[in-house]
Amino acid sequence: MTFKLGTIGWPADPREACDLYTGCVLLVVERCGLVFDDALGNPRELAARRLAGEVSEEQIEQARNALWDFIASRRAFGHTTEREPVMARLALSLLPELALGDWSRNLDHVLDLLQRLGRARAEPFGWMAQYFASGSCSNG
Repeated sequence: MTFKLGTIGWPADPREACDLYTGCVLLVVERCGLVFDDALGNPRELAARRLAGEVSEEQIEQARNALWDFIASRRAFGHTTEREPVMARLALSLLPELALGDWSRNLDHVLDLLQRLGRARAEPFGWMAQYFASGSCSNG
């Protein structure tokens, strides 16, 4: 059976869906060995602490606002291949809003961001497939 992002059975509870998504993105970012510049804070740690219930949604929102300010300061709205704004968008992917909604589409966006950083989609996509096949989620 071929894995497709659109077939992931996301939990109905927004917190559970957000945690499942965040866990997947965190795994992919870690396996890619990506290091965020100091200007972007430490989104990997913040995402992990969010999953552990150690940070508030207000702290996540503050971090997201700082990332958007960084992107605005670079005037990097829209499609860009400039490393720093792409990394900022990837950091935002680690810190999603609970009401994000289309989680599968956002995983596809993560793959697009990784491509802009020069990484082929196949390997990170495979990690995503393994993550969801591991029992973290029923994927139809």
